[in-house]
Amino acid sequence: MIKPIQWTGEVIHLIELAYGIHLKEQVNNGSIGIVDFFKNLGDFFGVNLGIPKKGFDNIKARKLLRKTEFTEQIREALLKKMDEKDEWGSRPSY
Repeated sequence: MIKPIQWTGEVIHLIELAYGIHLKEQVNNGSIGIVDFFKNLGDFFGVNLGIPKKGFDNIKARKLLRKTEFTEQIREALLKKMDEKDEWGSRPSY
């Protein structure tokens, strides 16, 4: 039996991620509607993502932070991990 997983980050971050996945047509070859995608993703992670348009408006309204704050943080974390792996791979073994 697979244990359920729970999104423990900020819901707005999952909404940002969901929009990116949907806009890049990464699920069902882009044939799933945004409302159905939000519902399914929210159910999977155990959160209510609400109305997609309101979520997008909240992302767009970010003024003090970068509008795509979470996806930029993900990018930075991935690049850092890759750089760390490159450092380990380039060290001489004794």
